Amino acid sequence: MTVKLRFRHIEGFRAVMQTGTATGAASLLNVTQPAVSQLMTEMEGAVGFALFDRRGGRLVPTSHAALLFDEIERCFTGLDHVNAFCARLQNSDAHAIVVAAVPSMTLTLLPVAIGRYMTDVAKDFFTLFPRHSNEAIRLVGSQKADIGFGSTPVTLPGIHCEPISTHEAVCALPPGHPLAAKPTIRARDLHGQPFITMSRTEGVHELVEGIFHREKVEVATVAECSMSTAACALVENGVGVTLVEQGAATLFAGRPVVLRRFLPTVPVTFYAYWVDKVTPHFRRNAFVDILKREALKMEAALDLHLDGPIVRTRREATPLPDAAALADISHPGD
Repeated sequence: MTVKLRFRHIEGFRAVMQTGTATGAASLLNVTQPAVSQLMTEMEGAVGFALFDRRGGRLVPTSHAALLFDEIERCFTGLDHVNAFCARLQNSDAHAIVVAAVPSMTLTLLPVAIGRYMTDVAKDFFTLFPRHSNEAIRLVGSQKADIGFGSTPVTLPGIHCEPISTHEAVCALPPGHPLAAKPTIRARDLHGQPFITMSRTEGVHELVEGIFHREKVEVATVAECSMSTAACALVENGVGVTLVEQGAATLFAGRPVVLRRFLPTVPVTFYAYWVDKVTPHFRRNAFVDILKREALKMEAALDLHLDGPIVRTRREATPLPDAAALADISHPGD
């Protein structure tokens, strides 16, 4: 390349891609239209291929230009994030907390805990990334996340792993399923049933598979889901039955999904992960304590739901009790 790409070329190319014309790009960059045209000519010479077809006054991107734009957008997304972070620093002393957690926690427990933290502890800025356990651990280990949550225990040097809650998986059934009349579903009840298996990366699948093997239960596997919430959605639409952890069960307790206790029990533990030797820039202990308390409340609410009346019409659903109904089972001072 006789001409090397400069940031000005990239900036001009991005503006043209966003506006569709050299005139629009010029207005966006506060320069003249000939200056933009010159930048694009230089850029095409630098990259060695055509970026645009000129059609009726518009610049139509080539296939190579579209691929290049995708790559450039990833870079600008990072730059936009830095600019937004600087703006927050100008206007606030709040810390930016990056959280990586399994999807069911990001939909249920974490929003409640973050809300409580921001009300009672500090109005920090949270960035929440739904990730599987292993990915959450990797982000924490590389210090791209301040704290992570998942269902996989960790023994890696330098990574602290602290239990947040332990509960039992429950059986989710479609409305009107014959097994819905039973207060408790046993493994042998699921013999021959259409079954939605859970993620092989979170550890629950292996536990359930071990139980089925010991009990000589053969299910008819109809789907596999890496997210327990997606498995519940399939159950809601009559695809099959499944076993899910507390978070997904809580989310679907008020919807047309029948939830029942399951035996033998399948224990599921959620853990918090963070780097041992890194001093937290936020009130991490307070945040973890809030999560533990809210998890107990969620478990108590789910217990009330599971212990409720068994008889249901096909589309009837009983929501979880509200906060007032849980006053007697909440910890003092929560």
